[in-house]
Amino acid sequence: MTFTTDSQLKSLIIANNKKEQYAKDGSIKNLYVMLRETSKTFIFRYKIDGSKIKSITIGQYPSISLAEARQKANEFKTLLARGIDPRDYTNEHELTFKDVAQKWLKEKAKQKLSSLKKAEGRLNNHILPKIGNIKIKDLKRDKLINCILEVELKSTRGDGYETKTRIFMILKDILKYITIQGIIQDYTSPLAEFNFSDICKDKHIVSNHRFIKDPTRLKEFLTAIDNYKGNIYTKFALQLGAYTALRSGTIRTLKWEYIDFTQDIINIPAEQMKMKKPFILPISSQVKAILKELKAYQLGEYLFSINSKIMSENTLNKAIKSLGFGDEAVFHGFRGLFSTICHDNTQDHGLTSEVIELCLAHTDNNKVRSAYNHSERLQEKAKLMEWYGNYIDNLKKAKND
Repeated sequence: MTFTTDSQLKSLIIANNKKEQYAKDGSIKNLYVMLRETSKTFIFRYKIDGSKIKSITIGQYPSISLAEARQKANEFKTLLARGIDPRDYTNEHELTFKDVAQKWLKEKAKQKLSSLKKAEGRLNNHILPKIGNIKIKDLKRDKLINCILEVELKSTRGDGYETKTRIFMILKDILKYITIQGIIQDYTSPLAEFNFSDICKDKHIVSNHRFIKDPTRLKEFLTAIDNYKGNIYTKFALQLGAYTALRSGTIRTLKWEYIDFTQDIINIPAEQMKMKKPFILPISSQVKAILKELKAYQLGEYLFSINSKIMSENTLNKAIKSLGFGDEAVFHGFRGLFSTICHDNTQDHGLTSEVIELCLAHTDNNKVRSAYNHSERLQEKAKLMEWYGNYIDNLKKAKND
């Protein structure tokens, strides 16, 4: 049974011996009228993600006109096209923060971001236990700010500044997602006009990334890495970190397609870098030798993975601990080591601090200068990386006093 006009709808009669019966709107998909002896009710029927048929009652005819019912049905269809269950839309005042956060996570999962696991961990550890069950309509600015500032860390190192910053970014993005997806009509995020610095006034205590500076102990550390008996990929990653000073996240997500043995460079795209800017790092003769040896163990697109699974973020620091240097160094400390050694020996290698910072993929704090300075200075970077590789090799060969 179908209808397309108001007059046809008005003349519809339920079949004999039936308590209720559906009539389909021939003009609007998913819109039906539930016929009973004494009433006609507009119903929107749909499926989402392979679910059973769901129904939303729009209202009774003629209190709700056919035109009004069709308009509402079109709104629901728009939500379905965005992957949003119209029931959530109609029950927007009952939505909790957890409801929205789960939708946000599903959307982020489609983008296959390497940072998703960390974001999910921060949600589960620091956000959802505090505000997960609070309805969005009751989630005011003060509760959000308290959620950020009351972060408690299991580790005693640092002041949690980085974690608080990330939590703020997650909260802001989830609340922005509500507006972008139209999950709640005319919604304005309580954090929309705020920066993290507006919320957190505490002075940030920078936690140093530990590294070994004493030459004798550093030699022992580097030698222990060369003799590492664990996973071969972990050994190569530690060696590459020692010679390149690349961040752990960058090392772990390196792909073979970034390696250019002809030009002796690693060409890393913006999405793999912390500052979201492409980065070219010349490779020293030592790094080239490591990569050539590693190539024989290639099992996928990534340098340090099996079956395209990225190496865990904890793997490298666990390896350093297993070697007996966990109290003195962390993987990120290779960057501090590189910076310290290179700055302490400028007269030897003859290169400026700017070149050292370029090798570390640090951006210029002067935004105007940074916008116009696109020079890679590859020759100078190559000279510094070769000097540093030789410095590390000579340190490992040096005789102990």
